[in-house]
Amino acid sequence: MTLNPQSARLSAQDASFIYGESIAGPLHIGSVSVFDGEMPFQELSAAVAAKLPLIPRYRQRLHFVPFNLAHATWEDDPYFDIRNHVKRHQVANGSTVERAVAFSIREHESILNRSRPLWELHSFEGVPGKTVLLSKVHHCLVDGVSGIDLASVLFDTEPAPTPAVNEDSWQPRPLPSLMDAVMGAMRDNLGVQAEMTTAFAAKIADPALAAKEAAEVANASRLLSESLLSPATTTPWNSGGLVTSRRALAWSHVPLATLATIRAKHGGTANDILLATLAEAAARYLASRGVEPSAPVLRIGCPVSVRAADEAGTLGNRISMMFPATAPSPMAAGARLAAMIAETGRIKRAREPQHLERLLRAAEMIPATMLGMASMLSMTTVDAVSSMAAWAPAASGRPAFPFPAFGLNFIASSVPAMEKTQYLAGHEMQEMIGLIPLAGNLGLGVAITTYRDTLTFGLMAEPRMVPDLDRLKSHLDAVVAELVA
Repeated sequence: MTLNPQSARLSAQDASFIYGESIAGPLHIGSVSVFDGEMPFQELSAAVAAKLPLIPRYRQRLHFVPFNLAHATWEDDPYFDIRNHVKRHQVANGSTVERAVAFSIREHESILNRSRPLWELHSFEGVPGKTVLLSKVHHCLVDGVSGIDLASVLFDTEPAPTPAVNEDSWQPRPLPSLMDAVMGAMRDNLGVQAEMTTAFAAKIADPALAAKEAAEVANASRLLSESLLSPATTTPWNSGGLVTSRRALAWSHVPLATLATIRAKHGGTANDILLATLAEAAARYLASRGVEPSAPVLRIGCPVSVRAADEAGTLGNRISMMFPATAPSPMAAGARLAAMIAETGRIKRAREPQHLERLLRAAEMIPATMLGMASMLSMTTVDAVSSMAAWAPAASGRPAFPFPAFGLNFIASSVPAMEKTQYLAGHEMQEMIGLIPLAGNLGLGVAITTYRDTLTFGLMAEPRMVPDLDRLKSHLDAVVAELVA
């Protein structure tokens, strides 16, 4: 399978991850994977190079249009060099996997270079009998579903590496000239205007359809404003100012058999169990820190894929969101799960993700100039405040730059399962931990990945806001054990 072989202009949703990025809040996603054996770096680099013909985006960079007349396009990078993307690191010989992962997270903190293709793969050597790999891919290039598609091409399902489809004869096409970039932007903008005109004419011809679509957009706007403007409970990771670029990671493994046991006892979907576990762990963490609820709800942002069947194998973002709300105070794990089942059922009946997706599609009509300018001003402010916050630790008392708790406490993103054993350069992947970006006043996020027969919670936090991330992990483990017992 070849992933998205044509040059293309970013969609508004893809571009939002470029416009919303700051030095303190880099918007790449990724994973830390542990492989069996000490993988020779030359073999790793050769294995990745052999897959590049199947992933054209890995040799394309963003080409920005003057004055942001339109969103950037993906174009071949005439200076592509795999050495800028596959990198080697050495930790102290005899290091543990945990120490190597901690080093990888320091590397994960840095923003990707926009003058190059937006991905990196870092190898960390020094752990006896193991190799730790950090993958960084910008969110404008993939969402959770397309990220798994990407991994399925980069990795093998057999120890012997999959041979290249054919000889790599790639020659980069020249970057568009200034005039070509401007003319292309004008042409695409005219195309959007033509689509709007056609859609408007169709609505005039079918008033009932127009009324239905208007109602859906209005409903989506209402749902979004209720979710993001109504107060959620105050937490240390929301009210401690803006995040800096520092990150901390903790992770917890849960066998899929354990999830099956919980479902058999309590009902609900796997997603209900995951959200309930995280919500109850967060509530217990807040109580253990002596944080009194300041609002009646703790709200989780949960990405939902709206990718159609014919969009399989394409990169980019096709996601909506749902915002389940639950009580911020501790309760019995079974009661929490029952409450979450009722909440997600309400969300599904109201079709909230589908209504929000309608609103996100409408964002395609907003001129890129407006989106880019607003982003530039806001992100400059974010970086300035974040740099000042770096020397004002929130954990040591009152934050120097307090922020209100908006309607969202943290993001929990679950990606499709990788059921088969994965290999790279002939080495078996033993575990994989997902990494989620943090930004603004969201100092905690959770990436949920499933590899073979194990589910993994990847807890990412800004260490100034959550200095005791292991405490949150211990509460999460206790909730899982309680649901089983």
